[in-house]
Amino acid sequence: MNVATIALTYEEIMDLIEELDGKCSAEELHGVAAGQIAVGANNSSEDWLKMAVEFIDAVEPMTAVIKLELCGIYDNLVAALQDTDLSFQLLLPDDDSSVEFRATALGKWCQGFLVGFGTSGMKRHQLSEELEEALHDIAAISQVGSEEDDSEESEQNFVTLTEYVRMAVLNIYLEMAQNNRQAGKHSAQDPGTHQLH
Repeated sequence: MNVATIALTYEEIMDLIEELDGKCSAEELHGVAAGQIAVGANNSSEDWLKMAVEFIDAVEPMTAVIKLELCGIYDNLVAALQDTDLSFQLLLPDDDSSVEFRATALGKWCQGFLVGFGTSGMKRHQLSEELEEALHDIAAISQVGSEEDDSEESEQNFVTLTEYVRMAVLNIYLEMAQNNRQAGKHSAQDPGTHQLH
């Protein structure tokens, strides 16, 4: 796939899913793509489109424009996760939305991420203790309830959780990329895992 230059907004991805008469949300789809990339899946455009359409549970056929837009979601995520400036961000509703709505969306993003990650078939014993703990935390955050009010404390809690998930995903991506490089070289050397803080 080629890196897309224009990233779709939350609303634009929701419109895309609606056009397909799909059953998921923008944040879930974004999470699925992030989970696939984090685990090191080297998807072709065809592989990603097949997975995306199955996850969306699309009723309507994909147009050429929608195919390009779906590939753009994936490509922009690859570029963001590879960016040394740590530009990767979770796709969530904007700050004009209530904390309750955004907290629910964060939970859905995490659910999508776990789906994307889980499709690799990787077993728990293959993961480092740090990576397993990060996945456990993301799974816990995926169960975030929708009872948050719009208080300053709730807003701060949401920001803290979102940043935690963002950094956890970056750490998972870095560790998996390192593991995949080592596996590719068939090297017995173990330099350890670089963690972001």
